[in-house]
Amino acid sequence: LVMRVFTIPGSFFSQKMVQLINPLRSFRASLVFFSLSVGITGAILDSPEEKNWTYFFASLWGIAFGWVYPSQRVLQCTLIPKGQETEMMGVFAFFAQLLGWLPPLIFSIMNSRGVDMRWGIAMIAFFILFAFFITLLIGDYDAAVLEANPRSEKEEIYDEEDLQDKGEDTTDDNDS
Repeated sequence: LVMRVFTIPGSFFSQKMVQLINPLRSFRASLVFFSLSVGITGAILDSPEEKNWTYFFASLWGIAFGWVYPSQRVLQCTLIPKGQETEMMGVFAFFAQLLGWLPPLIFSIMNSRGVDMRWGIAMIAFFILFAFFITLLIGDYDAAVLEANPRSEKEEIYDEEDLQDKGEDTTDDNDS
């Protein structure tokens, strides 16, 4: 319950971060935060005496979930070329289902074989950190957005007219 409640402020934080920095950087930061909070959880919750820390870590995990998923969706949606939204979201959902079962399966196998649960939690942090490193392979976000959805001349003309209506100068210094 604590984790679910804290997804709400995490979602608001995600919205602010996406606006403050771009969705790719927000997603990367959320993955690092999530990985660190999972890893620290495994390091601190090592005995029954530490059980009161569970609520604190549940709130961190909730903030992380609330931050990761909206940032991920905004990133995905801004990089999809117009007219391919359904197709690309289907591919996204397919791969999420295809790979999403692997970390819980490994955790369950490790737990059932008597491996210390802290190692299982560390393994989950590894998968989240691995996702972060995969995002480093993504190039420049702004260039990718322009490539996915290049502006037409018509849109540029409308933007220029809007600026002129507001009294802003739209001429280039090179236009002499």
